[in-house]
Amino acid sequence: MKKPNLKKINFRERRIKELQAQQKAVQRSILNFTMKLYELQAEVAVLKAQKKYQQEISNKNNNDILTTKDVCSWLEISESKLYRMRVFDNLPFIKKEGRRDVLYSRSAIERFFKDQEG
Repeated sequence: MKKPNLKKINFRERRIKELQAQQKAVQRSILNFTMKLYELQAEVAVLKAQKKYQQEISNKNNNDILTTKDVCSWLEISESKLYRMRVFDNLPFIKKEGRRDVLYSRSAIERFFKDQEG
């Protein structure tokens, strides 16, 4: 029976330990990169939310953009009448993605009524 070569066995064991150490280092690096990626994604989400909020505030501050309640009080009509005008008379409106409410442009409504008269 042939004896195993101890030098080869020791070399293989050392090589296996080296490779395992390298594998652990790579796994730590991947974990660190993953954590940084999640942090960056969270920052991007916060920045997007802040930008959207600022746009909504600027739209609200803009006198040309009106909410349903603003238009109803301006025209002195009910919300149901405004809805019927929007659906059946093609009153211009703005529907932003991700929002449930409808916005109106003052200038577009004024043009609508001028076109209706003429």
